[in-house]
Amino acid sequence: MSTSTVSLKNQESLLALGLSVAVVALLVVYFAFINPAMFREALTGRGDAPPWTTGPARSMRYLGDYSAATDQKIPLPGTEGKTFRLTGQVWLNGRSTTARFPDEAADGVAFLARETNSLHRYEFNPDWVRDKRRMLQGAPESKIVRDVSFPRSPLHTWIPFSLLVSEQGITYLFDKNMAKLDGPLATDGKNNILLVAGSRLRDVRLEILGDAKSP
Repeated sequence: MSTSTVSLKNQESLLALGLSVAVVALLVVYFAFINPAMFREALTGRGDAPPWTTGPARSMRYLGDYSAATDQKIPLPGTEGKTFRLTGQVWLNGRSTTARFPDEAADGVAFLARETNSLHRYEFNPDWVRDKRRMLQGAPESKIVRDVSFPRSPLHTWIPFSLLVSEQGITYLFDKNMAKLDGPLATDGKNNILLVAGSRLRDVRLEILGDAKSP
């Protein structure tokens, strides 16, 4: 084999290597600077997912992280009359110092389902689950019924939660605690998160699973 042939092959190899390095560099620039959310997702498994990810009969929305400077109510868009799942983590800072009824959000958060007003809704917080004059097991309820009480949760640490809401029932997970309201339940009304000043939420995701009568 001649020297010129070997030299040509070496040049081709160097050219291929150079092209590969250039492609890798372009990808790094794209993900790290142009699309950093996807870069974080690839590295950590978390990140800023697209606002809406749709699939057959369902949609997923990444609501992100929240930090409350004052007590605030966070709406869950598109959930009225729908079956949905809410997941995330909460960092509890303690009871509200300004709310008229501070126990409603226990030590920092409450999940309010099928709320037509403050007197008619399903309430889920770190301390309890209760029905405020909404349908239970297919029957109207005229009183406030506390369905279950939990041991007090620790403050200033991240705690996972999950809420699955449908006409058939609502399943609530908070840390190691679990409760369920059996249906049929009311399906009208808004759905919100009540977050107390100083408390935080992270990695909040909302999945619309279909109409409220869907399993």
